[in-house]
Amino acid sequence: MSNTSSGAEISGDSFLRGAIRRELEAAVGVENVIVDPAVLQQQAYDWSWMSKFLEYRNLPLPAADFAVKPGSTEEVVEVMRIASTYKIPVVPRGGGSGTQGGTLALYGGISLDLTRMNKIINIDKQSLVVEVEAGIDGPTLEVELNKHG
Repeated sequence: MSNTSSGAEISGDSFLRGAIRRELEAAVGVENVIVDPAVLQQQAYDWSWMSKFLEYRNLPLPAADFAVKPGSTEEVVEVMRIASTYKIPVVPRGGGSGTQGGTLALYGGISLDLTRMNKIINIDKQSLVVEVEAGIDGPTLEVELNKHG
């Protein structure tokens, strides 16, 4: 949304931005759609050389227009439907520990923050396989696994 093919930028007060925001809020809840520029900058940050370089130069990171925090697979599906309808790029985000710049939203769009999806679904002790949601962080998972030996 920040960079359209016509070169026009969608203003923060535009009808289209508002319509997209309302649809996203209906899908995941008002409290789970963020447009605060400071939070969007945090969403774009990871451990890549590009993030570090831009931070060193005191330059803004290429950030999304919306940060959306779904809490279920069904909410992810709805966010992706909205993104597809409006042809909005989506950048997935877990814990921000990536090292390749995958959180940089070069063309704006939606930062899909998966941290609300942080449940352990199943621990199979026999096969040593664990099934988790996409937003679980490593230390939390490790503490739970250590309880099982």
